[in-house]
Amino acid sequence: MALTSRPVSKPDRIADRIFDGLPVRVQRAVAFTAAAERALYGLEPVRGATREVALSGLARANKTLAAYNPGLRVRLDGVR
Repeated sequence: MALTSRPVSKPDRIADRIFDGLPVRVQRAVAFTAAAERALYGLEPVRGATREVALSGLARANKTLAAYNPGLRVRLDGVR
């Protein structure tokens, strides 16, 4: 019995469609968490006051995400 593979939709396109269906405030919070993650855990992590600003912004974004869906919260270690 031979199995044939069928084309699969591109996951990025599906994710983009799901993202477009979210309220604008949630889209902004998701975008901010991604930017904060890059700033905090990128190749050269930030230090001092800049780190505190990123962490406080991440906390605000988390409140928005948790109000929309508690499963969307972001933890500092990256695990929900």
